[in-house]
Amino acid sequence: MTVVRPTDEIDAIDKRAFEMAQAVLADASLRASLYPEAAKLASRLTELNQELEQRDPPAHKARAPQVSEATLDLLFVRFEIQMYSLRLNRLRRPM
Repeated sequence: MTVVRPTDEIDAIDKRAFEMAQAVLADASLRASLYPEAAKLASRLTELNQELEQRDPPAHKARAPQVSEATLDLLFVRFEIQMYSLRLNRLRRPM
């Protein structure tokens, strides 16, 4: 039986959140079809973040920027907001 560590699951959610945010940035009509998955991932990310805070405070602190970026990406996917993760904003406004 393979045990998935919370940090591995956070990495997977983070990756998927950014993929979905990029897709919605390119085509906002995808928002409705991606909403259910984004909501589920946001809920799971909150659970994992709380678990990590309880079990490994230093890892929780180290992962805070990643969790924040994923959270913002998932909010962007679910709602028409003018708030972007740093990484998504870089795609919006190339320097």
